[in-house]
Amino acid sequence: MVYLNRYLGQLGLLCYQQDTNNLLRKTLRTVLRRGYMFLRSNLSSRQKVRLAALLPQLRLKTESFYTSFTSIDWSQTKAYCSEVLASPPSIWINLKGRKPHGIVDDSEYENLRDEIITKISELRDPRTGEPVIKRVLRREKIFHGSFAAEAPDLNLDWWEASHFMTGPAFPMIRMNHR
Repeated sequence: MVYLNRYLGQLGLLCYQQDTNNLLRKTLRTVLRRGYMFLRSNLSSRQKVRLAALLPQLRLKTESFYTSFTSIDWSQTKAYCSEVLASPPSIWINLKGRKPHGIVDDSEYENLRDEIITKISELRDPRTGEPVIKRVLRREKIFHGSFAAEAPDLNLDWWEASHFMTGPAFPMIRMNHR
């Protein structure tokens, strides 16, 4: 399992908010997030699509509130990964003028993408030493047309045979490392 937002956090590119909520709210959020993670890992793609179609408002609320996006401190985050059910893992730059709370200047953009590509390329399978992500593709290399600007800044090549999955990186849930 690869937790891309946690990795971006370790690189100092993503910051999480300090959780100051009361114990009951933290417990409720943990239960709901674990339920989300359970459904995400136990439903087939077809079942996920069917559930999302049956309950569109619940899907939107789940994707926006119960994913790790609500825990991100946007005022200090330069890059992030969308971790929702319907989106493949890709990286967006929190660019000024493009994102509501953007902090990255245009002059930093290319250097930041280069840095992320270098760091993502360093992720290795501990068993084989092979790269976890085979390629990182810049948006302009694969997207063209009037909606290209809405695509992720960096697209991760997970299409080849890979033994890794991504998952939401909730800061308050301790991950098991084996």
